[in-house]
Amino acid sequence: MTEYVTPTTHIQEPKTTAGARGGRASRSRPLLVSSPISQQERWENYPYTSRLKRPFRGETPTPPTRTGSEIQGFSEKSRSRLRFIATNSRDILRSQLGLTYPGDHWPTDGREFKRHLNAFLTASRRVFPFLSYLWIAEFQSRGAPHVHLFLDVPPTDEHRETLARIWCRIVNPSTGYDDDHWRVHTHPSNFIRWTMGSGSYLCKYLDKAAQKAIPHGFTSFGRWWGNSRGLVPDPETITREQVEDEFPQVDESTGEVNPDAWAFLVRTVGRYHEKCNRRSWFRRTNRSTSALTGAPILRQALDYLRRSRGEPPEPLPPF
Repeated sequence: MTEYVTPTTHIQEPKTTAGARGGRASRSRPLLVSSPISQQERWENYPYTSRLKRPFRGETPTPPTRTGSEIQGFSEKSRSRLRFIATNSRDILRSQLGLTYPGDHWPTDGREFKRHLNAFLTASRRVFPFLSYLWIAEFQSRGAPHVHLFLDVPPTDEHRETLARIWCRIVNPSTGYDDDHWRVHTHPSNFIRWTMGSGSYLCKYLDKAAQKAIPHGFTSFGRWWGNSRGLVPDPETITREQVEDEFPQVDESTGEVNPDAWAFLVRTVGRYHEKCNRRSWFRRTNRSTSALTGAPILRQALDYLRRSRGEPPEPLPPF
C-alpha cells in the first residue's frame, strides 16, 4: 500500500530588490516554501466527488458586498454545494422527515423559524447523540415554511413518534401538540426511507420556483439549507509531485519511457465527466473543477497504473 506523504519543501534563495531609501539594495525575506500546497496542482478525493485543484492565476476577485442584504433565491452556487454535500453523504443519510406548522399559525420571521429548527436538532441530538443530518427549507402554497430533513436515523415507528413529539412540543409549547399537527407528523408517509443517489435528483426535486419564492411579509429568511458538521469527511489529497514520484515517466532500471501518469489521470476522469455532462469543460480549462461522481474513476485509474507497472493495487477506502 502506497502512502502519500506531503513532499519535502525547499528553502528559496533570497532575492535582491531595490531598497526604499536612496536606491540602496536590500535583501528580501526568504520564503519558507517554494510551492505551498495551495498552489500545487492536486486531486482532492472525497467519497464520491473528485476535485482537480489547479493553481490560481490572475487577479484575486473582489467578493460582493452583501452587508444589509437578504438572501432572495436559491443560487446556482448554493445548488452546486448542495449537490456536493448530498452526493458525498449518501452512504450516511438514510431517511427523510418532514417538518411543518399547524393550521394557519406559523412564524413570519426567518430567525424564529430557524430557532425552532435549531431547538429541534439540539433536542434530537440528546436522543440520538451522533446525529447526522441535512436540512432544506421550502415554502408551502399556503405560505408556511417547512423543512425536508434527511437523517441517519432508521425510519421506524418508534423513531417517528419520538421526532414528532419533539417538533410538536417546540411548535406548540403550551399544549404540547395539536391533533391535526400530530396526525400529520406521525403518519408513516412523513418519515420514509431515502436513497440520496447522486444528489442531482434531490436538487431537481426541491428546486421548484414556487417553493423557493419568499412570501410577501416573510422577513430575514437566511439560508435555504444546512448540514451537520463532519457530514462529508476530509478529502484524500494527491499532489502532482506524489503521482510523478510513484509513476516516473522514465524507468531508471530499463530506460523505458512510460506515458505521463498525471495526464492519464486527468484524461480518464475528464472523459468520464464529459460522458456525464455534454457541456463539460473539465479538460479545457486552467481553473479548478470537479467531477461529482468521479472519485471511483480516479481510484480505478490509479489501480490500473499500479497493475500496469507491476505493483499491487491499493485497497479501496472503507466508504
